[in-house]
Amino acid sequence: MQAERFGAILIMPLPAQKKKSSFWSRRRSELSGYHDSIYRTDKAGLYIRADVNRLEKKIRLLVEDANERIFISIIEKGVIVEETAGGEKNSFAVSAMMKRKAPVFRLLPNDIIRLINGHYGISVPIVASGKRKRGILERSIFFILAGGVVALISFMFKVFLFPG
Repeated sequence: MQAERFGAILIMPLPAQKKKSSFWSRRRSELSGYHDSIYRTDKAGLYIRADVNRLEKKIRLLVEDANERIFISIIEKGVIVEETAGGEKNSFAVSAMMKRKAPVFRLLPNDIIRLINGHYGISVPIVASGKRKRGILERSIFFILAGGVVALISFMFKVFLFPG
């Protein structure tokens, strides 16, 4: 970064802006059969993309690694239809790559994650509402107390009715 003098003014160039890779970008998909495309580049430099057709419940997941090897998985109506890695039908390599990138795919919008249907460990996070949490807690306390009462009755039965 070299400063330049322009008359009496000292001009400093701005530092190069680092591209934000933590956000998904949207555009219209150029692939036939898909309406939307959501993509990003992660911190390791991998290009990650999801092409979506919500009407047909179809999603195409793509990961391109640093060596430009492409991993593609196509899921239709919750079922994996096709997996290709570098032009070859290698489901093990695709599955391993998709599972490794599952934390990144989990950042997709929930309606898109539902199309993946839990494959590769990618599912919608379950967040219980306060009312539901309270109900679970109340039932848990009830069963703990009920279990304690049963244990106390059992103990009393053994000790006082049948000593020895």
